[in-house]
Amino acid sequence: MLVSFNWLKELVDIKGGAEALAEKLTMSGFEVESISKSGDDSILDVNVTPNRGDCLSHIGIAREVAAVVGKKFEACPEQDRRVRRQTNISEPKLDVEIRDKKRCLRYCAMIISGVKIAPSPAWISSRLASCGIQSINNVVDATNYMMLLTGQPFHAFDYRYIRGGKIIVTTPPSETSFTTLDGVTRKLSEEDLLICDAGGPVAIAGVMGGANSEIRGDTVTIVLESACFNPITVRKTSKKLGLSSESSKRFERGVDADGSADSIKKLADLITKIAGSVKSQDLVDIYPRPVKKAKVKFSVNYANSLLGMVIKPQNVKNYFRYLGISYSRGVCTIPTWRQDLTRPADLVEEVARLHGYDKIPLTLPAFTMSGLSRPTHSIADEAARKFLAAHGFYEAVNYGFCSPLELAPFSKEPVTISNPLGVEFSAMKTSLIPGLINNIKLNVNFGQDSFKLFELRPVFSMQGASVIEKKMLGGIMYSEKSEPADFYDVKGVCAALLEFIGLTCVGFSKSAGREFMHPNASCKIMRGEKEIGICGILHPSIGKASIFELNWEEAANAGETRKFKALERFPSVRRDVALMVSDDILSEDIQNVIAKFGSRIIKNAAPFDVYKGKGIPEGKKSIAYAVMYSNSDRTLTDEEVNKEHAGLVSFLKNKLGAEIR
Repeated sequence: MLVSFNWLKELVDIKGGAEALAEKLTMSGFEVESISKSGDDSILDVNVTPNRGDCLSHIGIAREVAAVVGKKFEACPEQDRRVRRQTNISEPKLDVEIRDKKRCLRYCAMIISGVKIAPSPAWISSRLASCGIQSINNVVDATNYMMLLTGQPFHAFDYRYIRGGKIIVTTPPSETSFTTLDGVTRKLSEEDLLICDAGGPVAIAGVMGGANSEIRGDTVTIVLESACFNPITVRKTSKKLGLSSESSKRFERGVDADGSADSIKKLADLITKIAGSVKSQDLVDIYPRPVKKAKVKFSVNYANSLLGMVIKPQNVKNYFRYLGISYSRGVCTIPTWRQDLTRPADLVEEVARLHGYDKIPLTLPAFTMSGLSRPTHSIADEAARKFLAAHGFYEAVNYGFCSPLELAPFSKEPVTISNPLGVEFSAMKTSLIPGLINNIKLNVNFGQDSFKLFELRPVFSMQGASVIEKKMLGGIMYSEKSEPADFYDVKGVCAALLEFIGLTCVGFSKSAGREFMHPNASCKIMRGEKEIGICGILHPSIGKASIFELNWEEAANAGETRKFKALERFPSVRRDVALMVSDDILSEDIQNVIAKFGSRIIKNAAPFDVYKGKGIPEGKKSIAYAVMYSNSDRTLTDEEVNKEHAGLVSFLKNKLGAEIR
C-alpha cells in the first residue's frame, strides 16, 4: 500500500524522517519496500500482509506507528456535522433492505442533496495521485480519499437512477447480465451479491458499481454507501469475474463493520465541505447482527515462555494499550478492527513485535532426548523391502487403478471410479497380482528371461456400500530359461519373510482356493483360523510364474519384536530321515508332529526333498527331512543323537502311518 508520510504526520506525532519511520515499521513486521518522492511528500510502499486488512488505510498505519513509538493512537477529532436541513417537503427518501444477511453484515446509506459536481480541490487530487489513484470529480474523489484515510470502501450513486427509492442487497438469478463502471457487461450467478434498486442491479457488492447509476456532471442528489460484505463472497466474485478494485482488495481482507457508520458520516462532512451540499436525510443503518468484540485469554507467563525471555507485566499492558486492546484479569478484549487476533499466540506475536524482535535472545529450543519411535507398519514395510531386495526381488510401482477387464480373473466385485480418466483406469485395484503379471509381460517383451518383483501398496474392496482399503504385499517369481521357480520356492520366501518380521505361528493350507491359481500347487497362509495371504503357482491358463499376496496390515500388526539369540557354542549334528506318506499329508503336518515329539535337543527340522515316481506307490510321496540336534551346554555324542533320532523316527511312523525309506 502507498502511504503518504505527510498525511501520517497529520494523524500521529512522528519524530524523524521517512527513512527512520520505514526502519521502525519494517522491524515491527510491516516491511517498507521503497520510499519515493512526490513533491514535498515522501511516499512509503508498505507491504501489508493478507491478515492485516485494517492497515490498508492511513489510520490503520497511523495506529501501528503510534504503537511502535509508544503512544496511544487518538482517533481523528470529530468534525462539525451540523449541516443545513433541506426544508422542501418532497425531500428524497430511501429504504434499505438486506435479504442476504450472511453475505452483507451491515449496510449504511445516506442521501446528500444539492451537490455540485466539479473538479476536486488540489489538496485532495494531489494526495490521491501520490497514492496511485486518478482524480475523477469531487464526489468520487471524496469517496476514494476517505477510503484511503479510514480503510472503509464507499460508493456513490446518482439518486435519480435509484428506482423506487429502494436499495436491496440480494443475490441475482443465474445468468444475470450487468454492465459495470468500466463499460464491460458481465454474467453473474446466485453466488454473487448485488446492490439492487426496485428495477434491478446497480452495483456488484464490494467490487464495482454499475454504469447505470454512476455520478454524472449534472448529478445533484447522491446516495452514499458504506457497508461490510462477507470477505469470501467478494473474493470469489472478484476472482471469477477477473475484476479487482481498491474496494474489493479491502473487503477481501475484512472491513470493520463497527466503523461503517462513523466512516460515512466523515465522508458526508467532506462532501459538504467541497461540494457545497446539504444533507437531506439522516443515516439509514441496517445492522442485523452487531459484531461483538472478541475476548481472548492471555497470560504474561505464557508469553514469556513462548518467547524465551522475561517481559514485565506492565510493559505488556502498555503494548496492549497502544494497540487499543483492553487487558484485565487475564482476558484481552480485542477491538473490532483487529480480526486477525483470535488466539493467545496471536497476542504473543503482538507483544514480540512491539517489544522488538531484535531483543529476543538467541537460544536453542528445549527438548527431551528419547528413543526414536516409529509406527509398527513403517518398520515392517522397511523390513519387507530389505528382505525381498536381499533375496533378489525388485520393487514394482504401479497405478492404483486399472481396467475392470484386467481385474476380472482375480476379483468378482470391482471397485469402480465415478469419474475415471478412461475405461482402462475405471476400477480401483482389488489385487496386486494383475499389475505384477503385466510387469512380467512388459519385461519379457524387453528380452528379460528371469526376474523377481514385489509391490507394496493399498488395494480396495467393497463391503456392503462401503469401500475398504487395506495394504497388501504381492510378489511374483518368473524364469524362462533357467530352473523355473516352483511352489516350494515361493512358499519358502513367504515363510522366511513372515519369520523375519516376527510372525512365526503361521500355517499353510493345502489349496489357495483361487481360480487363477494351480489347484495342486497353491496354498492359503493362515494365522490361526484367519487367512492372511496366498502363495503358489499361477493357473497354467494364465501363465507360468510363482506368486504370493499377503494382507500386509494383518501380518505387520501381528509380528512380534525379535529378540537377540546367541550363536550356539557347541556344534550341531545333522540326521536325515525320508518318510513315505500319503499324498494328503502336508509338510506342515509333519512339522507339527516333530514339534509334538518334544525333544530338548532338536533345534530345527526342514524338508529338503520331495519325490514321487518310480518305487513310490500311487497316492504316496516321499519327503526327506534334515533334523538338526544340538545342546547349548555341551557337545552331543553320537550315541545320544542316534537314540533321540530313533525315537523321533518311531514317533513319526506311529503318528503319520509313515514308512521309512
